[in-house]
Amino acid sequence: MQVSIQFGNPDGSCRVGNIDRIEREMTNAFAAPATAGLPVDQSANARIARVLALLVLLLFTSVEAQAFGAPAKTCTRVMLQGDVEAGKQWQAALGEGWVFRLQPINTPREHAGERYSGWDLIVDREQQGESGYPDALLLGTPPYGSLNEREVGTTFGMRAQDAIAWEPRHFHFLRSINEVKKARELYRQLMMQKPGLKSEVERSAEAKITTELLTLVTDPTHVSEGTFSIVDAKLVAGVGDPAAYAQQWAAHLARVPHTSAQNAGPASQLGALRWIRFTATLWLPGHWQLPARSGTALHADLATCAQ
Repeated sequence: MQVSIQFGNPDGSCRVGNIDRIEREMTNAFAAPATAGLPVDQSANARIARVLALLVLLLFTSVEAQAFGAPAKTCTRVMLQGDVEAGKQWQAALGEGWVFRLQPINTPREHAGERYSGWDLIVDREQQGESGYPDALLLGTPPYGSLNEREVGTTFGMRAQDAIAWEPRHFHFLRSINEVKKARELYRQLMMQKPGLKSEVERSAEAKITTELLTLVTDPTHVSEGTFSIVDAKLVAGVGDPAAYAQQWAAHLARVPHTSAQNAGPASQLGALRWIRFTATLWLPGHWQLPARSGTALHADLATCAQ
């Protein structure tokens, strides 16, 4: 089946044509940072473009199916709220052996000599032996190894004030441990692919892995979605200019309540996140079994599933 996508029809509709054209346009778009003086890995960009093209295709196929009178479904809407300090972890049980977590970014990686600050959004299993990297949210929220909505922090040249202004953040996650295991294996195979020029056989093998992984992590029968918003924050603002891709968020900073503190040491280009208060909403199946004890951090009700 050949599919195309056309945006902005006069009648407000969208029509679905060729995924290769979408991929070419995505690749051209990813070349843009190079003109802003940012290093670009063209082979990585090509893979990311393919990922995004497939995601667009799957999204609009789903949208068209819903437009033809598919009955509304009832979901369990789980609403979380909490706050967390720098270097600390926050988590809440979701039920059925799953947990939502804010995990501090403790990687030794640096940007211009500065350590990263912030948190990764994680959905993982509570049981040891089933939990681990990559988690269900990372797998369900491509692109991989790139700027991503699941990472609330000063990574990829993002300043602290830009990180809190990027909201709401949208993510997806797998909710079947069997599918997580399959996706983890495909993810590891994909990450083992070497960059640079490849033979036709190597390109074909990589494309097959990518397609299998994306098909798995976008299948609505075992994938759910969620949103994450920052409602207050304390930070040390970065003194550097916003990255080209972050200027849109920098312009919206005033919408997010926050307090800026002075850095005790030398001025920081990226700044640092000290504390955030947040809300998160996760959409789970209507029959979802919530934890027996959820505390005050979790509230849930039945609602029409998010479209």
